[in-house]
Amino acid sequence: LEIDDQLVDPDATVMMEVPYTPTFSDPNNPGNEYRCFAMDPGDLVGRSINAMAPIVGDNRLVHHIVLFTMPSDSLTDEMRSPEGWDCIDGMGSDTLDGMLTAWAPGMLPVEFPEGTGLPVEDDHHIVAQMHYYYGGPEVDGASDQSGYAFHLAPEEGPTAPVFMAPIGDFSFAIPPGASDYSITDDFRNDFVDLQVLGIFPHMHELGSWFNAKIVHDDGSETCLVDGAYSFDNQMTYQFKEPGDLGMGDSVEFTCTWDNSEGTETVGYGERTNEEMCFFFSFVTL
Repeated sequence: LEIDDQLVDPDATVMMEVPYTPTFSDPNNPGNEYRCFAMDPGDLVGRSINAMAPIVGDNRLVHHIVLFTMPSDSLTDEMRSPEGWDCIDGMGSDTLDGMLTAWAPGMLPVEFPEGTGLPVEDDHHIVAQMHYYYGGPEVDGASDQSGYAFHLAPEEGPTAPVFMAPIGDFSFAIPPGASDYSITDDFRNDFVDLQVLGIFPHMHELGSWFNAKIVHDDGSETCLVDGAYSFDNQMTYQFKEPGDLGMGDSVEFTCTWDNSEGTETVGYGERTNEEMCFFFSFVTL
């Protein structure tokens, strides 16, 4: 079965203005470079996104792409440069509105149910956080020019808003030599009744297993995802039937890592030799 990892006949695209060549020159971050690019949203302005997929320029370089929105009037001159800005230690702004989506190798296009969509406000730019990773001499001097493709929800008729809710843990410490180290945490919904449309588990190279479930207020449980993790084949799991996350319910999640060959404790961090435990969740009302 051949599955297309590209979005067919997109209604809109956003792209980096020019190719960018990572230098990997920061001695404090060997082999890793985070570069952020502010992109004109074009036809996305004031519309809702119904489906999306990345346009990856050079997949030998790109470790992940995360999309945010930012008010256009908050962009500095540096941020407006086609060459982007260094953002490995933060996005350089406190005006980000939140995530639109995240992509890592292996993912297929994300699609939302009819009548729902991820809104893009007027007077906002799309910010792409590109994580470039040095894979060896074959990428010396290589450039990347990536972007994203979108299907838009119809302008007529009601569109229920979709939101990206990143759920995760930052406080773990994976001991050296541990082959099956797990942490479990939870997020309690104290806001409004929600429906979970899909979820993207994300760890780095030590990740081996993930699990997430809804623990309902009455004690019953609904499994969201449970499976083996592969850094080279990550997926956003999109549900045929949404998971009901009512007020008072919790998402309980577990990440498991294999550090059996490691000689140092590994904690949370953005770099590939550090680790993460995230479940990026698409929810709607």
